[in-house]
Amino acid sequence: MQSVVNNIRSINQVKAYDQGSLRESIEDFHNRYIAKKKDPNYGIGIPTGYSFLDFTLCGLRSSEMFLIAGPTGGGKSLMLMNMAINMWLQGNTIDMKKDFKKGYDILYFSLEMPKNDMEERIFSRLSMVPQKSIRDAKLNDIEEAKLDKAMQFASNYPHDFEIVDVPRGATIETIELIFNDVALRRKKPQVVVIDYLALMDHKDQTLDDWLKMGKIAEQLHEFTRVHEIVMLSAVQVNDPKLDMGKNIEQQIGLHRIGRSKLIMHNANFGLQIEKTQDSDLRPDLNLHLIKSRRTELVRGKAYKNYTCCALLNDPFVEEQSSGDIDDISNKMEFYDADNRK
Repeated sequence: MQSVVNNIRSINQVKAYDQGSLRESIEDFHNRYIAKKKDPNYGIGIPTGYSFLDFTLCGLRSSEMFLIAGPTGGGKSLMLMNMAINMWLQGNTIDMKKDFKKGYDILYFSLEMPKNDMEERIFSRLSMVPQKSIRDAKLNDIEEAKLDKAMQFASNYPHDFEIVDVPRGATIETIELIFNDVALRRKKPQVVVIDYLALMDHKDQTLDDWLKMGKIAEQLHEFTRVHEIVMLSAVQVNDPKLDMGKNIEQQIGLHRIGRSKLIMHNANFGLQIEKTQDSDLRPDLNLHLIKSRRTELVRGKAYKNYTCCALLNDPFVEEQSSGDIDDISNKMEFYDADNRK
């Protein structure tokens, strides 16, 4: 089986290469520019459902890896799940029964949480009813009607959200075998989520922990490029006590990534969840884009509804925008290379 996996990987790796001189590529480059000029949606990535990210990144494109960084219990898994749901739905709602807008297929690897628990959280978020009430089967009539509508939507919606419950210690070889199986059995997912990177393992057990984490990130990025998908995963930040006494800008950045600096070297984008002493008392969650290979660094907000497992788009952006509804630049904060406002 390992031989088969190695053959598949070597064949796929060839697909990751593209080359050509500028002279040879000018016509294609010019055609892409003209196509974009005629249609602003040409070449756009997959929107995340969070306005400050989508305005800045113009969506996530195939072959890009997006990592969410945060402390233990800081909301990494919830952020991953909500981003995956947003990218799956693309503005479709559970009230719709037909005439769906274009969505995307999601393959969600849950290394931390059992499949049944994941399903409870997802249906809680879709129906916006309390997860605990679903768990205990104690929904009232109105809530049950919302849950029924969410289940009916999932049954009719033409795009898959497939959950794979795999144990901690899964390797990239395991991930790739399952991905190829799903692609053959159903259709190729456009978005792969791994919750989360630090729970994976590497087949070379002789590696030090920091190097192992870097190698895993490298393999995930290679997987993302080879299969031309969007990859979402999460990483931990180091002990916040190390930065006690510093202002919040000094607590945000690539220096906070835990276990290995090599992790973020392999990511196209990194988003850090801000965690302060009063974070749990606030309705909003501050989010900082700390790495971007093709845009400026920005920060924005999501709003919590933990009862329904939801991290919602900033309502201020949605309600207060005037003119071009996609232009939220006046409601964003930008950073220079030193991560200062």
